[in-house]
Amino acid sequence: MELFLGQKKTLILVTHDVTEAVFLAQTVLVMDAGSLVREIPVPMPYPRDPASPGFLDIQAEILDALGGL
Repeated sequence: MELFLGQKKTLILVTHDVTEAVFLAQTVLVMDAGSLVREIPVPMPYPRDPASPGFLDIQAEILDALGGL
């Protein structure tokens, strides 16, 4: 995480782990068959607490978007 934050560069991470996405991303893109389904901002400071209400809310929003696929 320190390396990522210290570089100030754009990083694209592909993951199937929703918790990892919320933990690392500033924006989560939900895609299906190569098309963008939903763009979900993650407006939380680093480091992030996976047990915090805001983290859980964003995680639920992503899971909801994935449920419609």
